[in-house]
Amino acid sequence: MAGVDISETAIWKAKKYFLDMDFFCDDIERLGKYSEYKNIMFSELT
Repeated sequence: MAGVDISETAIWKAKKYFLDMDFFCDDIERLGKYSEYKNIMFSELT
């Protein structure tokens, strides 16, 4: 399981609370490079 966010601060905070997950700072336009994941969920997408 992994998380992707454009905000470096959000990634930093998430890594503190969820030590067993991978987090990446990236843009939704480059989402294709995470194709090994079976599910992708979005929050606050505008």
